[in-house]
Amino acid sequence: MSERPLLPGEAPIRFHYGWLVLAVGTLVVFGALGLARFGYTMLLPPMQASLGLDNTQAGALATANLVGYLALTVIGGALASHYGPRIVITVGLAVAALGMLLTGLADSFGAALGWRALTGIGSGASNVPAMALLSAWFAQRRLGSPPASASRGRRSPSSCWARWSRACWPTSARTAGASPGSALPP
Repeated sequence: MSERPLLPGEAPIRFHYGWLVLAVGTLVVFGALGLARFGYTMLLPPMQASLGLDNTQAGALATANLVGYLALTVIGGALASHYGPRIVITVGLAVAALGMLLTGLADSFGAALGWRALTGIGSGASNVPAMALLSAWFAQRRLGSPPASASRGRRSPSSCWARWSRACWPTSARTAGASPGSALPP
């Protein structure tokens, strides 16, 4: 099949590589935050029962994850500048995956606490460079749209509740409508 010839003054349509970066960045955020940071809460009740954890200890697991995440968000950008974002994001996701695996194999509160911190370290190492990479691939005039598509930005439903802003309801409705759709198999 042949392509039609270009008209005078017509530029060929080119694929902007930034859209591929956006798609991969969305998967990175899903892995780093959706699975590694927030997804384990679905597993927390059976983990609590099998390890005999009380609610304080269960909260400490989330705190360990947050502390690990915060530790790497401070230096994640510098690591990406030094070693390159692709390496830091890849290693970060591998560390997060290892931390999640080891959390599932933990046989005590102390082990689970350490593995949740390791998971947070991997999440921080991959999420921060991914967000910076998205911003770098899009022109300033388009900057608000693609990075926000990967993370949903500041207008998340939780920030809406904190401010009681009626303007946030459309965002909440879109997010609620998209959530079941993302769970469907391909």
